[in-house]
Amino acid sequence: MRSSLPILLATSLFGCLASPRDIAEGEPVTRAALAAGTSTRPITLRTALAGLYLSAENGGGGAVNANRTAAAAWETFTLYDLNGGNLQTGDLVQLGTVNGHVLCAENGGGNGSVVNATRSDALDWETFRVIKIGGAGTAVNDGDQIALQTTVEGTFLSALGGGGAGVVADRTAVSGWESFVVGGNAPPWRLVWSDEFSGASGSPVDGTKWGFDTGGGGWGNAELENYTTRTENVRHDGQGHLEIVARAESFGGNSFTSGRINTAGRFTQRYGRFEARIRLPSGAGIWPAFWSLGDNIGSAGWPTCGEIDIMEAVRDFSINHGSAHGPGYSGGNPLTATYQLPSGSLADDFHVYAIEWEPNEVRWFVDGTQYERRTPADLPPGTTWVYDHPFFLLLNVAVGGNFPGPPDASTRFPQTMAVDYVRVFAR
Repeated sequence: MRSSLPILLATSLFGCLASPRDIAEGEPVTRAALAAGTSTRPITLRTALAGLYLSAENGGGGAVNANRTAAAAWETFTLYDLNGGNLQTGDLVQLGTVNGHVLCAENGGGNGSVVNATRSDALDWETFRVIKIGGAGTAVNDGDQIALQTTVEGTFLSALGGGGAGVVADRTAVSGWESFVVGGNAPPWRLVWSDEFSGASGSPVDGTKWGFDTGGGGWGNAELENYTTRTENVRHDGQGHLEIVARAESFGGNSFTSGRINTAGRFTQRYGRFEARIRLPSGAGIWPAFWSLGDNIGSAGWPTCGEIDIMEAVRDFSINHGSAHGPGYSGGNPLTATYQLPSGSLADDFHVYAIEWEPNEVRWFVDGTQYERRTPADLPPGTTWVYDHPFFLLLNVAVGGNFPGPPDASTRFPQTMAVDYVRVFAR
């Protein structure tokens, strides 16, 4: 469903905007001819509805999609402002890709027109007018919403479905699908660590990247599983996934086994974007998690070390829980919020779970949609923000415990969490 943003008719936009200062509408424009009056800056464009970034596939030379959860090189464009100076509503712009191509509205826009990044020169099909949506003044800054209007047909760029698919240039009005959030003054995220889980079927996890937590004893949460290092519990599936498998079996005095792996002593990072693409297990008493702990846990203890939960699901597997635990706000009383899947279960398919962690701020996302933001202003009185030092990552599937409760007769075993990748980015 489209958002309830006010719909702006193209005819009303023409009436309220001044005509371009240097270029008659429809007249071919070349970057070289206007080089003296052109300013440049990096820019990212994120869909207002789904929070997904526009991306020039392969860095240019192909399609333009609106399906990326983070902005790296393919999602960062060079904005050529043909009117010069700082970006303003009404300015004419062109968008260059990392490999030197230019975004183009085929046939200048209109019925059936798609947007690609195939052109090496910039003429009228590659020139767009910026329309600021809402907000005070005419300046366009990071965080503002804009629409991009073709200069030939007067139609608007649209992210089909609000994001997650391709981009067209055939809409005559602006609503949620045609609204993009401007970013780019901050450097783009760059990949610094990942595991794509490409091992052979049945092979163990990469020991240079992951270690194991093992044993039973409840783990402080009255959990019922015994974590092992066996490939029966943690293994590659041979199809590019890690599998963490919870089983109903007697092992070391416990009635269930499972796996819990972490990057402690192998990889830690302060700040960045941490994301994983995961298909969840489900069932009463099943507790999958993708989370992080402060690397000073050995000296400071928990929760003073800090904990950021990126993905947790229990009982209702259409809901993801994102939480931050620290001294005075931990256990059953963390800083927390939830994301509700529009339909179905998070166990039905893979979804991307992420945080973006910067000084004095953590933001939580599912499939590119931000659903939570926390800063020191959210802390209970007298407590401390402890998210200012390196953290390591964990993946596990618990069975039972204080949060989900125990399994019951409806719970089927084994239960498998499949992880497509884990990726960490930095500015």
